[in-house]
Amino acid sequence: MRRKIIGTSWKMHINSIDDGVDLAAQIKDKVGNIDKVEIFILPTFPMISYLKDVLNGSKIGWGAQNMCFA
Repeated sequence: MRRKIIGTSWKMHINSIDDGVDLAAQIKDKVGNIDKVEIFILPTFPMISYLKDVLNGSKIGWGAQNMCFA
């Protein structure tokens, strides 16, 4: 059976650190310990350190992404 993966790339859509922390906490509360699905969040770069702290202890992964203004 194939592994199920759900991820979200916030790009520059969630710009407030407070909004990002709140959303990550809500996601963690609702799905943070699901075993059958791999979940990850790719926030904007300034939020990484805050989300790392919020998601600590959950099974939700986090990471960085590149960005470019066109």
